[in-house]
Amino acid sequence: VKTIEKAAFKDCISLVQISMESSSLTKIDGRLFEGCIALKNVSLPNSIESIGYKSFMNCSCLIEFTIPSSVTFISDFAFNGCSSLKKILIPSCVVSLGSCTFSDCISLEEIKIPESTNSLDLELFKGCKALKKISIPSSLKYFGLRVFDQCLSLAEIELPTSLTSIPCQTFRGCLSLKSIKIPESVELIDDEAFYDCSSLDDVLILTQKTKVSEIAFEKSKKPKK
Repeated sequence: VKTIEKAAFKDCISLVQISMESSSLTKIDGRLFEGCIALKNVSLPNSIESIGYKSFMNCSCLIEFTIPSSVTFISDFAFNGCSSLKKILIPSCVVSLGSCTFSDCISLEEIKIPESTNSLDLELFKGCKALKKISIPSSLKYFGLRVFDQCLSLAEIELPTSLTSIPCQTFRGCLSLKSIKIPESVELIDDEAFYDCSSLDDVLILTQKTKVSEIAFEKSKKPKK
């Protein structure tokens, strides 16, 4: 098998297992397994280079997922709403993670972003209520809007030293976040970036050159420089 059409297995609600290891597929097309609510086990070939739009969206029985080492691109909403997903391994060659890729993965507890990734896009982890630990490479430069919005369990995070800004509502509602150190590379902390971070007790901004919005820390403790 070299190609499978988009949405070929969409809403196959009784599909439990899929094995493609012997195929020569180079991509998982858009919405291929979207809504397969019973799907628990997926084996993909090492020929896969990209995982498409909404390809595993709302596969609510997936608990673990291993992305082949050949993958470089994961598209928007690829694993959105995989509510049972606790563990996913992102290979070292992934360059791009699309918008909302893991949003509303409410069981996801820990994730490591590879060194090859230079940005975290819009709402990437929004609503990941169980996310406690995330490892971000120091070379990463860009956060999209609301990347960690409503990550209720996120208690600590080390921001990359090449990050240039903290956009609107990046950490909104991160109720467990206790401390944050803003690197010298950050030029702007935008509106409501840390809105309603009620446990935030220690905010350190390493340079006075960083521009801080008047409402960046609304309903949170104000920073010190």
